[in-house]
Amino acid sequence: MSVAARSYLTAGIAFVGAAAAVVTPIGGAGTAERASSAAYSLTAASTAITGGSLSNVPANLFIMAMSVPAWEIQAMGRLADAMMATGSWQVWGPTNVFGFDEQDPPKLAAIIDMLVPIQPFSSVLGDQLGWWARANLPMNAGCAAAQNACPDPTAMLNSMFTVPAAELFGGYQFPVVTNPFTGQETSWSGRQVKLDEGGAFSSLQGYLTAPPVGVETVSADDAGTTISRLGKAVSDAFDPFVQNSQWFDTQNTILGPLFQALAPALCASCDPANPYDNEWLKNYPQKPAAAAALPGSAAASPAPAAAAAEPPAVPDVAVPAVEDVSSDPGVGRHRAAAGEDAHAAGARSRGRAAQASERGLTGRAGRVS
Repeated sequence: MSVAARSYLTAGIAFVGAAAAVVTPIGGAGTAERASSAAYSLTAASTAITGGSLSNVPANLFIMAMSVPAWEIQAMGRLADAMMATGSWQVWGPTNVFGFDEQDPPKLAAIIDMLVPIQPFSSVLGDQLGWWARANLPMNAGCAAAQNACPDPTAMLNSMFTVPAAELFGGYQFPVVTNPFTGQETSWSGRQVKLDEGGAFSSLQGYLTAPPVGVETVSADDAGTTISRLGKAVSDAFDPFVQNSQWFDTQNTILGPLFQALAPALCASCDPANPYDNEWLKNYPQKPAAAAALPGSAAASPAPAAAAAEPPAVPDVAVPAVEDVSSDPGVGRHRAAAGEDAHAAGARSRGRAAQASERGLTGRAGRVS
């Protein structure tokens, strides 16, 4: 292979490596573990390069650089969708819980894609950080929300940051994880995952060495629409004056009575007679009767008082499931052993959500029966 082609590959890997260093977890692995990790990474890199061609690197570096604007806009669109699914951050409920709930993984992945808009690399990195957050920022019934739903904050604090990155790389089985408001198990409850330490870099190598497939583009109209949609999603998320906003809570907010009196002027969509009636926080952890009817409910929930209002609907947002993938460390979603498929997966939008969760995972990843 030409020296020029090799230098292009080295420059590309170094560029994204600098970005990854900011978010890579720091662990206390021993000398033997570091040596093993280095050997594994070298093996994966060799496999990726063997399946492609270094002669494709110059063209793919150019294509990658030209695709960054489109990838950035695509990431903004995914973040807008995830924030809309969450709803207002001022209203505590199943989609707004202390800890990592079902709506948080796509938000984190989209943010990583925006910060590092090199999709073949950031898509895998975002997925892996999402698994780390699921394990280390779990929801806990001891403290589900700031108001009337935090009887034991130490229980939540004690469950945080207990799973080191090394354990996720070696293989980790999630305990039963439920949403404290609904009692429903999360999509990752009981699953076993094993992350690939070099997954993001292998993905990038597969992209750079695979046959070029063309530049990702976005029209000015689509870019403007996406940016506007993200702006509205952020505005709606932080709007303090919506129905059942914590700012209307007269028991836990000093200015609650004043805000309730001004509700007709502050919130056109609110019930002027009763702007705060959050069923999810009443008599926590007792759940509204409607929670038992939600898909995937773990158990029947007690009925609330007869005069209770219908609780807010929970947005139905699909979260990518963990798929079974090959246990061969040389096989990965974006490895060049997959040839053109690896490159196309990196160049396309992450619209194929069902496959996105495979990135950066090796070994068996599935629900434990």
